[in-house]
Amino acid sequence: TIPGSDTSMARKVRSILMPVEGNQFHSIHVAEIAAKLNITEAVLRKQLQSEGTCVRTISEDIRCDIACTRLRSTHASIEAIAEELGYKETRSFTRACGVKAETPYIAQKLGHI
Repeated sequence: TIPGSDTSMARKVRSILMPVEGNQFHSIHVAEIAAKLNITEAVLRKQLQSEGTCVRTISEDIRCDIACTRLRSTHASIEAIAEELGYKETRSFTRACGVKAETPYIAQKLGHI
């Protein structure tokens, strides 16, 4: 299965984890995701592994995507965005999302310039 295809397990997991407009991101346990998909945790992990990913990677990608969008479209501080997305420390946020956020404006906000 191609990970970006509509039927990929990664796509299904991403749609479960993606917050509804206006809601904050909340991490969901693997067991809950598997239950929503009517499969076992083992099957979920195996299918994601066959696609070259895992729930944690998908979750981090979503958080970074949301962060980049907020950095570009709001005047919120890095600290506020990091807190909103569940990072305990701003440093963890910049480490996790810094590479994906490398436009000049965002790099400046992240302190990379």
